[in-house]
Amino acid sequence: DRLARSAPSAARRASAPKTSVKAWSFGSSCSTRPSSASTASTGERLRDRIAWPSSAAEAWTASFRANVLTAVLLTEALTDLLAEGGRVVLLSSIAAFRGSGSGAYGGSKAALHPYAIDLANALGPRGITVNSVHPGPIDTDANPENGQYSADLKRLMATPRFGKPQDVGALVAFLASPQAGFVSGTVHH
Repeated sequence: DRLARSAPSAARRASAPKTSVKAWSFGSSCSTRPSSASTASTGERLRDRIAWPSSAAEAWTASFRANVLTAVLLTEALTDLLAEGGRVVLLSSIAAFRGSGSGAYGGSKAALHPYAIDLANALGPRGITVNSVHPGPIDTDANPENGQYSADLKRLMATPRFGKPQDVGALVAFLASPQAGFVSGTVHH
């Protein structure tokens, strides 16, 4: 059945008795099947009640790879090559704090925040600063300021306008400069 094919391997290997899951429309998120006397046995675990749609697993995996592993693996590969007083600036998203509507994108971007703090603590003795930038909506061809969701997004902003790529670039340039030598382990929105 679909659950057996798409559930994480740990759930497939679980020792709990297997129950059949009839899945209706999965969409892009997990759902639980309703409880009933015939399926809610004493040994049933929550993971056995979750419908694991392959689209959600694939979305989360792809988002984690694109947004976390690319940053972490590159940074870790270069850490020993960073000069004393060097700078690391990670780019995240405001979706890490406010959500993105899909969960996967915001969740993966949120993973960079504690990584930046841990890395700042590890590299601080060498005078290396680490910060993360979490911009809000940026006016690009893929996300235009006059787009379908722009009015909703602007209602969430202290300054109701989309940022420009230059706005983010200026902040990153400052954080990478000698003037930002005392700024480390911080999140910038």
